[in-house]
Amino acid sequence: DDYQQADTWLRRSQAWFDAHPKAPDDDRASVLSNLAHAAHGLKDLRRADALYARAQRTMLALYPDGNPNLAVLLNNRALLNGDRGDLQAALALHQQSLAMRRKVFSNEHPMTLTGMTSVARVSLQLGKLADALALAEDAAAMSDRVYASAPNARHASAFATLAEARFANANPAGAAQAMQ
Repeated sequence: DDYQQADTWLRRSQAWFDAHPKAPDDDRASVLSNLAHAAHGLKDLRRADALYARAQRTMLALYPDGNPNLAVLLNNRALLNGDRGDLQAALALHQQSLAMRRKVFSNEHPMTLTGMTSVARVSLQLGKLADALALAEDAAAMSDRVYASAPNARHASAFATLAEARFANANPAGAAQAMQ
């Protein structure tokens, strides 16, 4: 979480890639994505978005059918848009990330589950209560299957999201059950 130090080193990496145009584009995109993450951590939201956009264009050109790193980038860009107060853009990016996660991971994968809870949470913020509830119910059920053998914070997070969705949908008893 030392974003300042990360930013310094990643800027050096970016300078190296800028000086070596024949370097692998997937590595170049990863540096840009990580640099965007550091800029986001430093609250330089405009620079972070520009860097994410560049990395996203490169990754989409390299992996038109999707890739795990692109799914993570879309998620991180969604979080950035949420911080900027653009919840509609955040939801659209979270939905894209979830669709890609379902494609590149299995539907029963922790990364897919994380994407589901992200879409549900932003849907709640936008007042799309029925959508949020349906996705939160699916995410909680999946978390029971994915984390059946060992406790995990994501398991608890899925049920916290379900509780919030049930409460927002006027089901306080169901919310309490999800919290338990």
